[in-house]
Amino acid sequence: MKRCAAILIILLTGVSVGHGATDRPIPEPKVVNGFLKLDFYWLSSYDFVRPAPDAPPGPGGKPATGEEQIPPAIKKWDGAKVILTGFMLPTNFSEGKTTEFLLMANLMLCCYATVPKINDWVLVRLPAGADVVQDQPITFRGKFHVGAQIDDGILTAVYEMDADGPGKIEE
Repeated sequence: MKRCAAILIILLTGVSVGHGATDRPIPEPKVVNGFLKLDFYWLSSYDFVRPAPDAPPGPGGKPATGEEQIPPAIKKWDGAKVILTGFMLPTNFSEGKTTEFLLMANLMLCCYATVPKINDWVLVRLPAGADVVQDQPITFRGKFHVGAQIDDGILTAVYEMDADGPGKIEE
């Protein structure tokens, strides 16, 4: 469904509101059973300014992605096996299970809260699907990807994860 209407038209207008987080130090994550334990505190530690959809192409004629804004300390996690805890916002379903969802830093995605920044979520893919869990923190493990995800000319994510399996609900 066109990536759930381009991730709900970039989460209700594509306007990114800063949360006061600007360039916090990013420590080395702990390693737990061979997985880097990441935290949204680090992933959202910088202000990402989304390029306008009609921005002029960057070097080599590629569309502007804003990837140069991602700190090197985060870029080096590209391809790593990670553990990440957040809140599920389903975007695609198959046979009653979600196969793609946003793992969000917090529950503030609604009409009464602030619009999250694009680096406040991770687009998670789980082809086997998972039961929908909302309003509870849930932990996923998988391969982490850092870089612009562009669908139909719209930047929809800067972080992605290929999840290894269903998540673990945190108590």
